[in-house]
Amino acid sequence: MERLIMKRRPSVRACRTVALLLLVVAPSLACAQGAGASILPEDRRMDWRPGIPGGIPEYSGFANVKSAPYRAKGDGKADDTAAIQKALDDCPEGKAVLLPAGTYRLTATLKISKGIVLRGEGPAATRLINEATAPLRAQQSTDAHTPSAQLDLARREVEAERAA
Repeated sequence: MERLIMKRRPSVRACRTVALLLLVVAPSLACAQGAGASILPEDRRMDWRPGIPGGIPEYSGFANVKSAPYRAKGDGKADDTAAIQKALDDCPEGKAVLLPAGTYRLTATLKISKGIVLRGEGPAATRLINEATAPLRAQQSTDAHTPSAQLDLARREVEAERAA
């Protein structure tokens, strides 16, 4: 007669013991390999320091586009292109132009030709709607998650607000 051999699962206690043993022994095995053990040989390593040397620079504010003499509206209806471009042109190098919360309607591309920053108050608060390029880009993609489709949706929202 054949004997039926029943395989037993290891007990919970045995599993815990093995896990505890691994937790105690594994770090000491890793240290035993020494600091010299590495994936890359020493002659192929490099001193890697990612980021911007000296850190991200702080640009102090120069002008608020809603203040005089720029007077951008930020209401999504008025064309704010000239006001923002004038602030960018007047801004000295190493400074920032602030766009406070609002929706700024643009009918041409803004040009930044020196080391300055155009700073908004975050993607949920400061929006730039570039009507000069949004309709052209939106025709290239049907995916609602692409930036061009989002620009088209934002343009439509602004047009709907104006019509209301």
